[in-house]
Formats: sequence, structure tokens, C-alpha cells
Amino acid sequence: MTIFYTIALIFIFPQTRSFILENATKMADDLKKEFSSILSDLIQVETNSSKLNGSIPNVSNLEIELIPTYYIKASLNEEKHEIHGQMNLSIVNPDTDTIVFYTYSYAWSPMIIKKVLLDQKEITFSYNQKQLVINNSKADKILNFTIEFITPVPNKGTRFGYKDNVWLITTWYPMLGVLDKNKNWFDRPDPIGMGDPFLFNYADYVVEWTGSTSIFWTQKS
Repeated sequence: MTIFYTIALIFIFPQTRSFILENATKMADDLKKEFSSILSDLIQVETNSSKLNGSIPNVSNLEIELIPTYYIKASLNEEKHEIHGQMNLSIVNPDTDTIVFYTYSYAWSPMIIKKVLLDQKEITFSYNQKQLVINNSKADKILNFTIEFITPVPNKGTRFGYKDNVWLITTWYPMLGVLDKNKNWFDRPDPIGMGDPFLFNYADYVVEWTGSTSIFWTQKS
């Protein structure tokens, strides 16, 4: 009905048509300016994509940029329903007492952290199946991390799992935590059962994924 009345008004009252057209034009101009501003901001933080050559480099050769790059090599074991992976990540030292990584696996099938290396040397860490916490000596300007992990894939038809021969692989690797404006790490939010909250940093990714040829894989970003 609303559409009918609007069309009737446009044709019956010429001044109404003029008013609607003028406002539509103004709205289009405002949207154009807003999108131009957003595009300008994105261009300023654009990273050099030439390093994304499809290979997983040694941590000592990683380039450090404003937006970090995750280099991940992983394979899916279909029989055990597990992802075995290694992640390399280099960041500028935030001068915090600790460095925090989040894991977003489900409580009933938590991610397993096998090993953590800093500058290719194995180090100790604490892990409560939600957050991986590493002490930061603050001695180095650049921190080069390597994390080996195993992520069980639950037999459930959820955002992460497999059911009826369909695999949904999301949030399956350790993710660098998020700092607030006072350089305190946010606690990883807990799932609430619907519309689960997540905290992420902007990042680039180079991933080598090995899976069965019997599975047709698609990706979405």
C-alpha cells in the first residue's frame, strides 16, 4: 500500500515528485562522499601484497607491517577429524607484560597447543583453552612467533564442524589478541549460543592447506 500511495503522489502532485527527486539526489551525493572517505582511509593502510607468494617463510624472513600477516601451514585429518597446523606471525612488540592469543574452538573440543617458539626457541606459556598467554620480556622490538597446534573438528552442524559430509572450517587457528586504548588485552568473549561475539585484528593471510581431493573446498572472506 505504501508503494502505491507514493507512486500516486508522484504522479498526482508534481511538487511531491520534485521533493522526492531532490532528496534522493542529495542522499546519493552524501553516500558518494562517505564512500570516497572510506576508500581513502583504506588506501592509506594498504599493505604490500607482493610478499604473498604462496609459500610459508621462515620466521626470520617475515616482513613487519602495520597489518600483520599470518603464515599458516595446515592439514586436515579426515579420519580423526583434526586440523594439524603451524602458524608463523611477527609483530612489533607492544611493550605489554604478556602477549595474548585467542582460541575460538568449542569448550567440548578445545584446541591443543603443542609448542610455542619465539625467535625459533621453544618457550613456556600458559593456556586455559581460551587464551594462550606468553610472558613478554620487552627486550626485543620485533617478536617472531611460531605456534604448533591441533584443532579438533566437532561432529556438529554449527559455524565450525562437520555434518552430513559438509565441513565448515572457521576460527580454527590461534589469533593474536586485541588491545584496548590503554594497552590492556581484552578478555576473549565467551560464546552465548547465538550470534557469538568475536574479537579480531585486521590481518593478511598466506595459507597452505592440505585436504582430501574427495572434498570440494570453497573459501569466503
